[in-house]
Amino acid sequence: MNEITVTLPESVKEYVEDELATGRHASIGDVLCHLVHMERKRRAREVLKRLVQEADASGVPEEVTPAYWEGMRQQLHDAEGTREAAS
Repeated sequence: MNEITVTLPESVKEYVEDELATGRHASIGDVLCHLVHMERKRRAREVLKRLVQEADASGVPEEVTPAYWEGMRQQLHDAEGTREAAS
């Protein structure tokens, strides 16, 4: 583990002390690790929300069937053949 020293505003210090008083965390480091974990989850939810909104706005959904995948494979195969011919 690495040790760091931080200066906190009084209101943040009180928050951390209150969290310790609940017994949910064993140390100040545990409180901070929990907060970092929660922030990472929040950011991941934001990214997921943005991706869902982009997908929703992208148009009419297309059913993904075995025929769809075969068409994708054919497109990739054709594209690869075009690149090899250009080399």
